[in-house]
Amino acid sequence: MTGEQLDDDPVPSAVIDALGRIDLSGLRDVLMALPQRASKGLQQRLSTVRTQLRLASQDVRRSILSSIQLTLPLLIVDEAHRLKKRSHPDRTAVRTEDRR
Repeated sequence: MTGEQLDDDPVPSAVIDALGRIDLSGLRDVLMALPQRASKGLQQRLSTVRTQLRLASQDVRRSILSSIQLTLPLLIVDEAHRLKKRSHPDRTAVRTEDRR
């Protein structure tokens, strides 16, 4: 997307492997329930499907995370919104530490 070559795969192979072992039927069912035509009550139906999609996606994430055999680095940031600012000193420190 940015044209920049990534040094590693953004989706670890352990996650891809886990997708084959988890039940995706709940997510599939929600996607199949998406409204296909505009009609009266469309906004309410879309709102309902959005909620169901959010919940089904959370279930898939939990299932993947609980079934992968992967050691991931842990970064705990109390005020993560501060790291969104490019000029914030903590963001530079994190980026510098990550490159080592």
